Amino acid sequence: MGNLLVGHSSFYLRNGWVKKGVEYVQKNKDENIFSKNNIKAIDELGIGSVMVQSLKFWLIMLDIIGKKDKELYLKREIEYILKMDPYLQKINTLWLLHTYIMEREKKDENPVLWNLFIKNTKNSVFTEEEARDILALFYKEEKEVVSERSIRDSISVFIKTYYKDIDLKVDPEDNLFSPFIKLNYLQKNENGKYYFRDIYNTEIAEELIFFLLKRIVKDKQISIMDSYSYINGIIKMRINEYEKLISKLENREFLFVDRAAGLQNINIIKDISEKEIIQLIMERE
Repeated sequence: MGNLLVGHSSFYLRNGWVKKGVEYVQKNKDENIFSKNNIKAIDELGIGSVMVQSLKFWLIMLDIIGKKDKELYLKREIEYILKMDPYLQKINTLWLLHTYIMEREKKDENPVLWNLFIKNTKNSVFTEEEARDILALFYKEEKEVVSERSIRDSISVFIKTYYKDIDLKVDPEDNLFSPFIKLNYLQKNENGKYYFRDIYNTEIAEELIFFLLKRIVKDKQISIMDSYSYINGIIKMRINEYEKLISKLENREFLFVDRAAGLQNINIIKDISEKEIIQLIMERE
C-alpha cells in the first residue's frame, strides 16, 4: 500500500492552485515538469520552487493527475469540473474533490491522514498534539521511519487544509487559505479539540451520494447501514440525514429501497456513467 503523506513541503492547498496546476499540465505533459528548480515551472506558475513541489503533491493527493509512458495526464473529469467551476466556488465541487482524496482510483493508495482522522471514528476528536501521537504510532506499526518534523508539519498542513483560525480577520476567498475551509468541515469544540462535524442533507447534492454508492455497490445492491458506514467514513452525517438523501435519490428513481421484511436494501436502478453523474453534480448550485 502506498502511504500518501510526504511531499507537501509544509504547504497546504491554496486557492487557485488546482486551476493553475491543471492548466500547466494541459500545456506541458512531460513527467519532469514539476522537478525541483525547474525555471519554466517557477515562471509559468508564478510560485517558488518549493511551492511547485507542493502543488504537484496536491494534484496527486486530489487524484486528478496520473502518469503513463513518462507523461502526465489529467483524469477524473477535472477539466470539465474546472470548466464549470474554475475557482472552486461551489460547495459541491469541494465535496467532490474531498471524495476524490478518500475514494481513489487506485485502491492501494492510502491518504493516511484522511483515513486516520475521518474514516477511523476512534480518532474523531483530537488536539494537534494528540494527532501527532496517532500519526507517529501509525508509522511505528507500519515499520516506516518518518521524522518528528515531518509528522508535525503533516498534521499542521492537514488541519489548515480544512480549518481557518477564526481570529484571523482575513477574507476566506484570500489565496492564503485552502479552498476546503469553505466547507466548515473541521471545527473546534469548547475544549479546543478538533473534530469533523456532521453535515446536513441540504448541504450536499444527493448525486454526490449516488456517485459514492456507484463506486462501492456490488451486484447493484447494498444495505442502508453498510452504505451509511461507508459514506460516513468520507462525509460525516447522522443516519437520519443520510436517509433523507437516499429518499431524494429514490424519488428521482436513481435507486429504490427494498423495505420488505425489514431488509432496508438499496438497489441501484439508474444506469448512468460516472462522467454523467459528475456532470449532474456540477450543474447543481
